[in-house]
Amino acid sequence: MTLQAHLRDRIGELDLPLLVLHSPNDNTVHIDNTGEIFREARHPRSFVPLEGADHLLTARGQAQRAAHIISAWADQYLHG
Repeated sequence: MTLQAHLRDRIGELDLPLLVLHSPNDNTVHIDNTGEIFREARHPRSFVPLEGADHLLTARGQAQRAAHIISAWADQYLHG
């Protein structure tokens, strides 16, 4: 079994909400990989594009923006 197939199986077995964040400007992880993770995940799942961000969120304010998005998304599962 390849690592890729193993990861696909593991993602499909997750019994947890999954948030996938990806920037169209990401030169480290291709959008096809991100889409595959999202497709393999069970519901509840969400995909949020991080427009203008790079893979490491190095631009001013990008990490804080991502943290706000993650916090708002997770709140429904932590307090709902």
